[in-house]
Amino acid sequence: MDFRRPILTGLIAVGLLAGCERPEQTEPVGTLEEQPAPTQPEQPAPMESEEGAPVEPAERTEAAPPAPGAMEEGPPGVQPSEMMPREDVEATAGIITVPAAGTFEEIKDRLDDAVEELEKFELSEVVEHHELAKKADIEVGKSVLFTVSSPELTATLIEQSPSIALDLPHRILVYEQAGRAQIAYYDPKVVASRHGIAKSDPKITRLHEVVSTVVDKAAKPTAVLGEEEMRETEDLEGAGESRY
Repeated sequence: MDFRRPILTGLIAVGLLAGCERPEQTEPVGTLEEQPAPTQPEQPAPMESEEGAPVEPAERTEAAPPAPGAMEEGPPGVQPSEMMPREDVEATAGIITVPAAGTFEEIKDRLDDAVEELEKFELSEVVEHHELAKKADIEVGKSVLFTVSSPELTATLIEQSPSIALDLPHRILVYEQAGRAQIAYYDPKVVASRHGIAKSDPKITRLHEVVSTVVDKAAKPTAVLGEEEMRETEDLEGAGESRY
C-alpha cells in the first residue's frame, strides 16, 4: 500500500483552506485625511476715543490728477485765466530780428538817440562779445548787447512775477552776420507769458511799444523814415509821459 498518497492529499487540502481565508480589509489607497477647518484671521479691536466711544477709521482719499491742458499755478497776483499754457511758451522762440542799415557804429548811435528821446527809459551797454572773443584768440563779428529799461516799469514787473528778473532789463542785441548788421530782441509778450504774466498786461504793452519803436528807429536812418513811422514815434513819445 502506498502511504504517500494520503499525505499528499492532506497537504493539498490544507493549502486550499489557507487560500480561502479572507484577507484583512485595508483603507483604500488615496483617501485624504480630514483637514482642520480654516481659521478666520483675528480682527483688530476697534479704536476708542478718550470718552470710550468707538472711533471710525478715517477714509483715505487721493488727490485727483490735474486735467490735461490745465495751467500751472502762477506767481502771486497773477490770475490763472491770464496765464499761458507752458507748452505754448516753449513752442515759440519769440526772437525778432530786424536788418539794419548803415555801419555798426551808426546803428549804435541811432539806438542810443532813440532811447534818449523817451522819458523814464535808459540804454545801457552790457557786453561786447567780440572783445571777449579776442581774449580767447577767437575772431567773431561785432556783437554788442544792450539793455533798455525803465526802473519803475522793471520793478513793478518783478513785483508781479519775481522770475521775470531773468529777462529784465530788456535786452537788445546789435551784431554783424555775413557782413551785414542785424538787431535782435525777444518779443516782450513772449517774455511775459514765459513768467505767467498776461500778454495784454498794460506794462507789457508799454514795453513792447518802446522796444519795437526804438529798434525800428535804430535800424533805419532818419531820412528813410516815412511819415507814418514818424507819427508812430511822436505818439510813443507822448505816451512816455505816462506812469511808465
